[in-house]
Amino acid sequence: MKLAVSYDAAGKILTMFDPEKLRSEKVTLRYVPAPGEKHQVIELPKEFEKEVFFDLPKLLRVNLTGATPKLERR
Repeated sequence: MKLAVSYDAAGKILTMFDPEKLRSEKVTLRYVPAPGEKHQVIELPKEFEKEVFFDLPKLLRVNLTGATPKLERR
């Protein structure tokens, strides 16, 4: 499952949502990050797929090392 994630320079998750939920047959919404936020669609690690969605920002952070950002346990 891919999630749209906004995060700060330290990798703290500020906003997280399922980008597929922003589309319908009639309209597509677009998220615009606030100044200073970074925003990326990132794959959710399999081990977290059964967690309550609203708990994910407390459990995860964005690892900024490497070529692409990745979600990892805090």
